[in-house]
Amino acid sequence: MGVTQVSGTMRIATGLGLMAVVIWMGYEQRSLWCLAIAGPAFTVSFVTGKLRAWRYAASQGKMKSALAGLPATLLIQTILVGLLYLIGFGVGAIARRNVDIQPFGQLDWALPLIAGLIGAVAGIAIDQLEGKPDTAVPIYNAPDKPSLYPEGDDEDSVVPRFDREILEGPVTSQSFYNGIHYSHGTYTPREGTGPDYDGTPNEKSLGRTPQQIAEHEARLQRPLPEGLKALYAVQNGGSVNDVCWPRPGVSGPCSYEDMITPFSGYNDLYPIETIRTVYDSTTDFADPESDADQFPGGCLNMLILAQWYRETLFLDYNKPGAPRVGFVDFDHADGWAEKCVWWPDFETFFAELRHYRDV
Repeated sequence: MGVTQVSGTMRIATGLGLMAVVIWMGYEQRSLWCLAIAGPAFTVSFVTGKLRAWRYAASQGKMKSALAGLPATLLIQTILVGLLYLIGFGVGAIARRNVDIQPFGQLDWALPLIAGLIGAVAGIAIDQLEGKPDTAVPIYNAPDKPSLYPEGDDEDSVVPRFDREILEGPVTSQSFYNGIHYSHGTYTPREGTGPDYDGTPNEKSLGRTPQQIAEHEARLQRPLPEGLKALYAVQNGGSVNDVCWPRPGVSGPCSYEDMITPFSGYNDLYPIETIRTVYDSTTDFADPESDADQFPGGCLNMLILAQWYRETLFLDYNKPGAPRVGFVDFDHADGWAEKCVWWPDFETFFAELRHYRDV
Protein backbone atom coordinates (compact mmCIF):
# COMPACT_ATOMS: atom_id res chain seq x y z
CA MET A 1 0.00 0.00 0.00
CA GLY A 2 1.43 3.39 -1.04
CA VAL A 3 1.88 6.48 1.07
CA THR A 4 -1.23 8.14 -0.32
CA GLN A 5 -3.36 5.07 0.29
CA VAL A 6 -2.18 4.83 3.90
CA SER A 7 -2.63 8.53 4.61
CA GLY A 8 -6.01 8.54 2.87
CA THR A 9 -7.17 5.58 4.95
CA MET A 10 -5.96 7.32 8.11
CA ARG A 11 -7.87 10.52 7.23
CA ILE A 12 -11.07 8.59 6.58
CA ALA A 13 -10.73 6.52 9.75
CA THR A 14 -10.02 9.61 11.85
CA GLY A 15 -12.97 11.50 10.42
CA LEU A 16 -15.38 8.59 10.91
CA GLY A 17 -14.10 8.07 14.45
CA LEU A 18 -14.68 11.70 15.41
CA MET A 19 -18.17 11.63 13.91
CA ALA A 20 -18.99 8.42 15.78
CA VAL A 21 -18.02 9.99 19.11
CA VAL A 22 -20.44 12.91 18.68
CA ILE A 23 -23.26 10.71 17.37
CA TRP A 24 -22.78 8.39 20.35
CA MET A 25 -22.96 11.33 22.78
CA GLY A 26 -26.21 12.37 21.16
CA TYR A 27 -27.52 8.80 21.29
CA GLU A 28 -26.71 8.63 25.00
CA GLN A 29 -28.41 12.02 25.44
CA ARG A 30 -25.38 13.57 27.09
CA SER A 31 -25.54 17.18 28.22
CA LEU A 32 -25.79 19.76 25.45
CA TRP A 33 -22.85 21.53 27.07
CA CYS A 34 -20.63 18.84 25.53
CA LEU A 35 -21.04 20.68 22.22
CA ALA A 36 -19.27 23.73 23.65
CA ILE A 37 -16.24 21.49 24.21
CA ALA A 38 -16.57 19.41 21.05
CA GLY A 39 -16.67 22.42 18.70
CA PRO A 40 -13.24 23.84 19.64
CA ALA A 41 -11.74 20.34 20.05
CA PHE A 42 -12.82 19.31 16.58
CA THR A 43 -11.62 22.64 15.17
CA VAL A 44 -8.13 21.89 16.49
CA SER A 45 -8.32 18.44 14.90
CA PHE A 46 -9.46 19.94 11.59
CA VAL A 47 -6.68 22.55 11.57
CA THR A 48 -3.93 20.00 12.23
CA GLY A 49 -5.27 17.98 9.32
CA LYS A 50 -4.48 20.96 7.05
CA LEU A 51 -0.83 21.52 7.98
CA ARG A 52 0.24 21.62 4.34
CA ALA A 53 -2.23 24.44 3.69
CA TRP A 54 -0.90 26.35 6.70
CA ARG A 55 2.68 25.99 5.47
CA TYR A 56 1.58 27.22 2.06
CA ALA A 57 -0.08 30.25 3.64
CA ALA A 58 3.12 30.96 5.55
CA SER A 59 5.26 30.66 2.42
CA GLN A 60 2.99 33.09 0.56
CA GLY A 61 2.82 35.61 3.40
CA LYS A 62 -0.90 34.88 3.89
CA MET A 63 -0.87 33.84 7.54
CA LYS A 64 -2.96 36.81 8.66
CA SER A 65 -5.66 35.93 6.14
CA ALA A 66 -5.53 32.27 7.17
CA LEU A 67 -5.80 33.14 10.86
CA ALA A 68 -8.71 35.46 10.11
CA GLY A 69 -10.62 32.44 8.84
CA LEU A 70 -10.35 30.53 12.12
CA PRO A 71 -13.56 31.96 13.67
CA ALA A 72 -15.52 30.78 10.63
CA THR A 73 -13.87 27.36 10.90
CA LEU A 74 -14.85 27.17 14.57
CA LEU A 75 -18.44 28.08 13.73
CA ILE A 76 -18.65 25.50 10.96
CA GLN A 77 -17.18 22.75 13.14
CA THR A 78 -19.54 23.61 15.99
CA ILE A 79 -22.54 23.48 13.65
CA LEU A 80 -21.29 20.16 12.28
CA VAL A 81 -20.93 18.53 15.70
CA GLY A 82 -24.35 19.94 16.62
CA LEU A 83 -25.95 18.26 13.62
CA LEU A 84 -24.20 14.96 14.35
CA TYR A 85 -25.32 15.18 17.97
CA LEU A 86 -28.92 15.74 16.87
CA ILE A 87 -28.76 12.70 14.59
CA GLY A 88 -27.59 10.51 17.45
CA PHE A 89 -30.09 12.14 19.82
CA GLY A 90 -32.98 11.46 17.45
CA VAL A 91 -32.03 7.82 16.99
CA GLY A 92 -31.62 7.41 20.75
CA ALA A 93 -34.94 9.04 21.51
CA ILE A 94 -36.72 6.76 19.04
CA ALA A 95 -34.95 3.66 20.35
CA ARG A 96 -35.68 4.49 23.99
CA ARG A 97 -39.02 6.18 23.35
CA ASN A 98 -38.15 8.90 25.83
CA VAL A 99 -35.97 11.97 26.25
CA ASP A 100 -33.76 12.13 29.33
CA ILE A 101 -30.85 14.55 28.85
CA GLN A 102 -28.07 13.78 31.29
CA PRO A 103 -26.60 16.42 33.63
CA PHE A 104 -23.22 17.81 32.64
CA GLY A 105 -20.50 15.52 33.92
CA GLN A 106 -16.87 14.58 33.51
CA LEU A 107 -17.55 12.44 30.46
CA ASP A 108 -19.13 15.40 28.66
CA TRP A 109 -15.92 17.42 28.60
CA ALA A 110 -13.34 14.64 28.74
CA LEU A 111 -14.57 12.59 25.78
CA PRO A 112 -14.68 15.48 23.24
CA LEU A 113 -11.26 16.67 24.39
CA ILE A 114 -9.76 13.20 24.05
CA ALA A 115 -11.36 12.72 20.64
CA GLY A 116 -10.08 16.10 19.48
CA LEU A 117 -6.59 15.31 20.78
CA ILE A 118 -6.56 11.96 18.99
CA GLY A 119 -7.66 13.71 15.81
CA ALA A 120 -4.89 16.30 16.18
CA VAL A 121 -2.26 13.61 16.74
CA ALA A 122 -3.56 11.73 13.71
CA GLY A 123 -3.34 14.90 11.61
CA ILE A 124 0.28 15.44 12.64
CA ALA A 125 1.08 11.77 11.98
CA ILE A 126 -0.48 11.97 8.51
CA ASP A 127 1.50 15.11 7.75
CA GLN A 128 4.72 13.40 8.85
CA LEU A 129 3.84 10.33 6.78
CA GLU A 130 3.20 12.37 3.64
CA GLY A 131 6.11 14.56 4.63
CA LYS A 132 7.95 17.06 2.54
CA PRO A 133 8.78 15.02 -0.58
CA ASP A 134 12.39 14.72 -1.69
CA THR A 135 11.44 16.10 -5.09
CA ALA A 136 10.09 19.55 -5.86
CA VAL A 137 6.68 18.25 -6.92
CA PRO A 138 5.02 15.51 -4.82
CA ILE A 139 4.51 12.66 -7.26
CA TYR A 140 1.24 11.75 -5.60
CA ASN A 141 -0.10 15.27 -6.21
CA ALA A 142 0.83 15.58 -9.88
CA PRO A 143 -2.45 16.02 -11.78
CA ASP A 144 -3.15 14.78 -15.29
CA LYS A 145 0.24 13.12 -15.66
CA PRO A 146 0.94 9.65 -17.01
CA SER A 147 1.80 7.00 -14.47
CA LEU A 148 5.36 7.24 -13.18
CA TYR A 149 5.48 3.58 -12.24
CA PRO A 150 5.50 0.33 -14.17
CA GLU A 151 2.17 -1.47 -14.14
CA GLY A 152 1.69 -3.37 -10.91
CA ASP A 153 4.21 -1.34 -8.91
CA ASP A 154 3.81 1.66 -6.63
CA GLU A 155 5.94 4.38 -5.09
CA ASP A 156 6.95 2.20 -2.15
CA SER A 157 8.53 -0.52 -4.25
CA VAL A 158 10.31 1.18 -7.15
CA VAL A 159 12.23 4.33 -7.91
CA PRO A 160 9.95 6.78 -9.78
CA ARG A 161 10.65 7.18 -13.50
CA PHE A 162 10.80 10.89 -14.29
CA ASP A 163 11.36 10.82 -18.06
CA ARG A 164 11.46 14.38 -19.36
CA GLU A 165 12.61 16.12 -22.48
CA ILE A 166 14.34 19.50 -22.43
CA LEU A 167 13.02 21.60 -25.29
CA GLU A 168 15.25 23.62 -27.56
CA GLY A 169 15.22 27.38 -27.59
CA PRO A 170 15.35 29.94 -24.81
CA VAL A 171 12.54 30.86 -22.43
CA THR A 172 11.12 34.30 -23.23
CA SER A 173 8.97 36.70 -21.28
CA GLN A 174 6.09 35.74 -23.58
CA SER A 175 6.51 31.98 -23.13
CA PHE A 176 7.29 32.15 -19.41
CA TYR A 177 3.76 32.07 -17.96
CA ASN A 178 0.94 29.59 -18.46
CA GLY A 179 -1.58 30.94 -15.93
CA ILE A 180 -2.34 33.63 -13.39
CA HIS A 181 -1.43 33.50 -9.73
CA TYR A 182 -4.14 31.82 -7.64
CA SER A 183 -4.74 35.05 -5.70
CA HIS A 184 -5.53 36.96 -8.91
CA GLY A 185 -8.67 35.07 -9.91
CA THR A 186 -12.08 36.70 -9.81
CA TYR A 187 -14.61 35.66 -7.18
CA THR A 188 -18.23 35.77 -8.35
CA PRO A 189 -20.92 36.49 -5.72
CA ARG A 190 -23.53 33.77 -5.33
CA GLU A 191 -26.75 34.21 -3.42
CA GLY A 192 -27.01 32.20 -0.22
CA THR A 193 -23.40 31.03 -0.17
CA GLY A 194 -19.94 32.46 -0.32
CA PRO A 195 -18.36 33.70 -3.55
CA ASP A 196 -17.25 31.22 -6.20
CA TYR A 197 -13.73 31.28 -7.60
CA ASP A 198 -14.13 31.26 -11.37
CA GLY A 199 -10.50 31.71 -12.37
CA THR A 200 -11.12 34.79 -14.47
CA PRO A 201 -8.09 37.10 -14.15
CA ASN A 202 -8.70 40.27 -12.18
CA GLU A 203 -6.85 43.56 -12.57
CA LYS A 204 -4.12 42.51 -10.15
CA SER A 205 -2.98 39.86 -12.63
CA LEU A 206 -2.24 42.39 -15.36
CA GLY A 207 1.28 43.46 -16.20
CA ARG A 208 2.63 46.18 -13.93
CA THR A 209 3.45 49.61 -15.28
CA PRO A 210 6.93 51.13 -14.79
CA GLN A 211 5.44 53.41 -12.12
CA GLN A 212 3.87 50.49 -10.23
CA ILE A 213 7.13 48.54 -10.38
CA ALA A 214 9.02 51.60 -9.13
CA GLU A 215 6.63 51.86 -6.18
CA HIS A 216 7.43 48.32 -5.14
CA GLU A 217 11.15 48.89 -5.59
CA ALA A 218 10.75 51.79 -3.18
CA ARG A 219 8.87 49.53 -0.76
CA LEU A 220 11.58 46.89 -0.98
CA GLN A 221 14.33 49.55 -0.93
CA ARG A 222 16.15 47.68 -3.68
CA PRO A 223 16.18 47.88 -7.50
CA LEU A 224 14.82 44.83 -9.28
CA PRO A 225 16.74 43.33 -12.24
CA GLU A 226 15.60 44.55 -15.64
CA GLY A 227 14.80 41.01 -16.79
CA LEU A 228 12.56 40.46 -13.79
CA LYS A 229 10.80 43.77 -14.37
CA ALA A 230 10.16 42.65 -17.95
CA LEU A 231 8.33 39.57 -16.60
CA TYR A 232 6.21 41.72 -14.32
CA ALA A 233 5.41 44.01 -17.25
CA VAL A 234 3.87 41.03 -19.08
CA GLN A 235 1.94 39.66 -16.09
CA ASN A 236 2.04 40.17 -12.35
CA GLY A 237 3.55 36.83 -11.43
CA GLY A 238 1.72 33.54 -11.66
CA SER A 239 1.99 29.99 -12.90
CA VAL A 240 5.19 29.17 -14.78
CA ASN A 241 5.16 27.19 -18.02
CA ASP A 242 7.24 24.07 -17.18
CA VAL A 243 10.57 25.85 -16.76
CA CYS A 244 13.78 24.18 -15.64
CA TRP A 245 17.52 24.73 -15.40
CA PRO A 246 19.33 21.79 -17.01
CA ARG A 247 22.45 20.73 -15.17
CA PRO A 248 25.64 21.27 -17.19
CA GLY A 249 25.99 18.78 -20.04
CA VAL A 250 22.35 17.67 -19.94
CA SER A 251 20.12 17.84 -23.02
CA GLY A 252 17.34 15.83 -24.59
CA PRO A 253 15.41 13.19 -22.60
CA CYS A 254 16.62 13.02 -19.03
CA SER A 255 15.58 12.17 -15.50
CA TYR A 256 14.26 14.56 -12.91
CA GLU A 257 17.62 14.60 -11.13
CA ASP A 258 19.27 16.02 -14.27
CA MET A 259 17.45 19.32 -13.92
CA ILE A 260 16.42 21.88 -11.33
CA THR A 261 12.95 23.41 -11.31
CA PRO A 262 13.81 26.69 -9.60
CA PHE A 263 10.21 27.88 -9.28
CA SER A 264 9.73 24.85 -7.09
CA GLY A 265 6.70 22.83 -6.07
CA TYR A 266 4.15 25.60 -6.53
CA ASN A 267 5.69 26.38 -9.92
CA ASP A 268 4.95 30.09 -9.82
CA LEU A 269 6.60 33.48 -9.60
CA TYR A 270 5.47 35.60 -6.68
CA PRO A 271 3.27 38.57 -7.60
CA ILE A 272 5.31 41.73 -7.13
CA GLU A 273 3.22 42.87 -4.15
CA THR A 274 4.08 39.68 -2.22
CA ILE A 275 7.85 39.84 -2.67
CA ARG A 276 9.49 39.99 0.75
CA THR A 277 12.77 39.09 2.41
CA VAL A 278 13.88 35.64 3.55
CA TYR A 279 14.01 37.16 7.03
CA ASP A 280 10.33 38.13 6.90
CA SER A 281 9.38 34.68 5.62
CA THR A 282 11.30 32.97 8.42
CA THR A 283 9.53 35.02 11.09
CA ASP A 284 6.31 33.21 10.09
CA PHE A 285 7.46 30.22 12.13
CA ALA A 286 10.60 31.25 14.04
CA ASP A 287 11.60 33.93 16.51
CA PRO A 288 14.83 35.78 15.64
CA GLU A 289 15.93 35.75 19.29
CA SER A 290 15.10 32.20 20.39
CA ASP A 291 15.44 30.53 16.96
CA ALA A 292 18.41 32.41 15.54
CA ASP A 293 19.73 29.23 13.88
CA GLN A 294 16.68 29.23 11.58
CA PHE A 295 17.65 32.55 10.00
CA PRO A 296 20.19 32.24 7.17
CA GLY A 297 23.08 34.69 7.22
CA GLY A 298 22.27 37.79 5.18
CA CYS A 299 18.56 36.95 5.00
CA LEU A 300 17.59 40.61 5.47
CA ASN A 301 19.10 41.30 2.04
CA MET A 302 17.48 38.39 0.17
CA LEU A 303 14.22 38.83 -1.76
CA ILE A 304 12.06 35.77 -2.42
CA LEU A 305 10.85 35.17 -5.98
CA ALA A 306 9.38 31.70 -5.40
CA GLN A 307 9.12 29.41 -2.40
CA TRP A 308 7.78 25.97 -1.53
CA TYR A 309 8.07 25.18 2.16
CA ARG A 310 11.63 26.53 2.60
CA GLU A 311 12.88 25.62 -0.87
CA THR A 312 13.53 29.12 -2.14
CA LEU A 313 14.46 31.03 -5.29
CA PHE A 314 15.79 34.41 -4.24
CA LEU A 315 17.74 37.52 -5.17
CA ASP A 316 20.82 38.08 -3.02
CA TYR A 317 21.73 41.74 -2.43
CA ASN A 318 24.49 41.06 0.10
CA LYS A 319 27.25 41.95 -2.36
CA PRO A 320 27.76 45.17 -4.34
CA GLY A 321 26.40 45.36 -7.88
CA ALA A 322 23.57 43.42 -9.46
CA PRO A 323 21.97 40.83 -7.16
CA ARG A 324 22.91 37.25 -7.80
CA VAL A 325 20.23 34.55 -7.95
CA GLY A 326 20.21 31.61 -5.53
CA PHE A 327 18.16 28.43 -5.21
CA VAL A 328 18.38 26.34 -2.05
CA ASP A 329 16.39 24.58 0.64
CA PHE A 330 16.73 26.60 3.85
CA ASP A 331 15.44 23.73 5.99
CA HIS A 332 18.93 23.53 7.40
CA ALA A 333 20.12 27.14 7.60
CA ASP A 334 23.60 26.04 8.67
CA GLY A 335 25.80 25.51 5.62
CA TRP A 336 23.11 26.52 3.14
CA ALA A 337 25.47 28.70 1.08
CA GLU A 338 27.58 25.67 0.08
CA LYS A 339 24.49 23.75 -1.02
CA CYS A 340 22.99 26.68 -2.92
CA VAL A 341 22.93 26.81 -6.72
CA TRP A 342 24.10 30.28 -7.74
CA TRP A 343 23.81 32.41 -10.86
CA PRO A 344 25.81 35.67 -11.07
CA ASP A 345 22.76 37.77 -11.98
CA PHE A 346 19.13 37.43 -13.07
CA GLU A 347 19.92 37.82 -16.78
CA THR A 348 22.30 34.83 -16.67
CA PHE A 349 19.76 32.82 -14.71
CA PHE A 350 16.94 33.55 -17.13
CA ALA A 351 19.06 32.95 -20.24
CA GLU A 352 19.91 29.43 -19.01
CA LEU A 353 16.28 28.42 -18.38
CA ARG A 354 14.59 25.97 -20.74
CA HIS A 355 11.09 24.60 -21.13
CA TYR A 356 10.60 20.87 -20.66
CA ARG A 357 7.87 18.28 -21.12
CA ASP A 358 7.12 14.79 -19.84
CA VAL A 359 7.75 12.01 -22.35
